[in-house]
Parts: sequence; structure tokens; C-alpha cells
Amino acid sequence: EAQFIVHEIDRLVDVEQVRYADVAVFYRTNAQSRVIEESFVRSGVPYRIVGGTKFYDRREIKDALAYLRALANPDDEVGWKRIVNVPKRGVGDTSVRKVESYAQGANIVFRDALREASAAGVNGRALGGIKELSEVMTESEEKAETLGVSGVNEAMVERNGYVAEREGEGEIEEKGGIERVSELDGGAREYESRRV
Repeated sequence: EAQFIVHEIDRLVDVEQVRYADVAVFYRTNAQSRVIEESFVRSGVPYRIVGGTKFYDRREIKDALAYLRALANPDDEVGWKRIVNVPKRGVGDTSVRKVESYAQGANIVFRDALREASAAGVNGRALGGIKELSEVMTESEEKAETLGVSGVNEAMVERNGYVAEREGEGEIEEKGGIERVSELDGGAREYESRRV
């Protein structure tokens, strides 16, 4: 469907002299935007999302991608800082600063400092949250070899409680976030099938 849309837009622009700005594409759910947006990007069709946010600019997609980046690149400090309290684990800014300061003082990467959070002065609920994140990431590293990107993302999102937290919020937009994370799995499966 997305390729049909791209071809039809190209036809309208080339044959009927329609401007890109005069074309609108409607879709039923925000999760569908990923496939359409990716087709536009690959084909060079300029686009703008009206009344919403681009698929890859949404919070839940950035969170899921940060998990995958942190898994693929343990030295990705930005990714680790993004996921340390997603979903909420009781790890606040003060605890993150303690870990960051400890990492700088010990000349180690942020992820390794997380493993030494107790020595960094983190305690209580925050320490438990950091340990929980470490367990999720260790399990994900072990599964990465057999599950591939889509399987690891799906397992990580389920294991870390992200879906349960979003479902508990109950609002339509939050349920849409779950759909979008599932759509990200679809994109990962497409990527994996193209690589084979």
C-alpha cells in the first residue's frame, strides 16, 4: 500500500502537474505512519505530518530504539541515560548524576558505572531499579544471537514492563504507543528479511 501511495503521488506530480503540497495521505492509526514515512524517505517524496508526530519522533519509539542502541553499543551513554528510568524504576536525576560522576572519576563508561551504582552512592529504590535494568539488558544480550533485532526488541519491551506500564495508563494515546512499538517490531522484521 505504501509503495502504491508513492507511485500514485509520483504520477500526480509528473503527469498531472500536482504539487506535493496539494497531496494528502490519510491513515487510520498512527502506527501505520512508519511504513508510509519510510517509503516517502526512500523515494525522496517530501512529507509533513499534520496533527501528529512523525513515527520516529515519538517518545515510545525513541525509548525502544535507545534500548536497542544501548544493547548494540554498550558505550552509548545517551542511550543508557535515556533508558535508565524507562519505564519508571525510581532512578531520578540525582542518582544518574552520581553514576555519571562516578564514571568520570573512575574513567569508565556510564554502563559500567551503572554496574557499580552502589559504590557510586546510589541506594534504595534507585539501586533496585538499576539492578533491574541490568538484568533486562543481560537477558537481552543473551537472546540477541537467536532472536534477531525484532525478537530482542519484543522481548525487551515485554520484560522491562514497558507494555504493562502503558496499558495501566489506559488512555487511547498510550494504547497507540503500544501499537507503535509493535509496528517497530514489524519494521525490524522487514529489515531482517531484506538482509537474508
